[in-house]
Amino acid sequence: MQSMTQQELRLTQEVEAIGRVEPIQRLLEVACRLSKTGFACVARVTPERWIAGAVFDEIQLGVEAGGEIPIDATLCDGVRRNNKLVVLDDVSKDSTFCDHPTLVQMGIQCYISVPVVLPNGAFFGTLCALDRFPNRLSSPEVVGMFGLFAELIAQHLDSQVRLEQSEQALLTERESSVLREEFIAVLGHDLRNPLSAIHVSAVELTEEEYGEEVNEIGEVIRDCAGRMNSMIADVLDLARGRLGGGVGISATEHDDLSGAIEHVIDELEVAHPDREIQRDICLGMPVRADLSRLSQLISNLIANAIHHGAKDKPVRVRACVSDGSLLIEVANHGEKIPAEVARQLFQPFRRAAVNAHQDGLGLGLYIASEIAKAHGGTLRMKQRDGEIRFEFRMPVDGNEG
Repeated sequence: MQSMTQQELRLTQEVEAIGRVEPIQRLLEVACRLSKTGFACVARVTPERWIAGAVFDEIQLGVEAGGEIPIDATLCDGVRRNNKLVVLDDVSKDSTFCDHPTLVQMGIQCYISVPVVLPNGAFFGTLCALDRFPNRLSSPEVVGMFGLFAELIAQHLDSQVRLEQSEQALLTERESSVLREEFIAVLGHDLRNPLSAIHVSAVELTEEEYGEEVNEIGEVIRDCAGRMNSMIADVLDLARGRLGGGVGISATEHDDLSGAIEHVIDELEVAHPDREIQRDICLGMPVRADLSRLSQLISNLIANAIHHGAKDKPVRVRACVSDGSLLIEVANHGEKIPAEVARQLFQPFRRAAVNAHQDGLGLGLYIASEIAKAHGGTLRMKQRDGEIRFEFRMPVDGNEG
């Protein structure tokens, strides 16, 4: 349930919205002129409150915009409950309302109140008119006019709300843009700088002169700093992909893409000496790409295969140019990925949620997918007969990022 503070704030905003709709004031004046009454208003009506939002008063009734009358002292509560108009031509001759305290106290002799219902069907309030003299407000012409005016007011209020929501959304987007830039700045600078200092200090502790015990502590700190830096890089890519304009690339033409792929594989073989990585690299033409980002994509795919694949089966990497496209495949054997998981495989944190014991944040496949998109390419997963294969394809001439 909303707190009372929230309810009060919302009610205040709704009442103020009535006053901000300029045509409403003009409609009230026209309603009084045509119905020959001296007072008209649009009120926000709830089960507990009656608050005037806009008022046209030529008889000094004493009710102003923002003014409130106890709901049980008005006739509008009945309009709200029944969603039907109340109209009185001569209060003194009406057996039901002739002794109504508010009507008697204010000297009201004729009265009409029609419901204002928003386009979505929600009751908002009432359009009322009255005077201190009897008047035939029940005529079809007057009732029809007030019904039409109530519909127009409801349409204007709805448009006002939609406009204010759009303005708020635009303001929120601008605030989000500032927050996005600040968030990326914190990741890229404020966190990485002290982490870099930790890494440098850890490297110094690995020097032989400090002794074996201190060297081991330095290696642990260095490895932890390296993993933290990798996580920060992944979250930074997530922020750019989800909060910014996507992962950025700087594509140039490369004659030796094969060497870059081989280098990535060599690094992972050193990091995982117990795993076999088979390679079939055959690239016979230059490829336009961001070499650093493409290496990151390949590294993420191979690391994913190592972490999730069968330990006694090799990881296979294949790269070639075929039909004007660069094709890179990374395959491994492993348990079949369930369909519900496969559908969300390239969403951030999804794989980590499936395997809670894995290292990292589960962003590797998401980042690889974003890098593929930035190159104008695609990244897909296929599985058959126990083999899980990721296929990256992109035009050999690449795209500028």
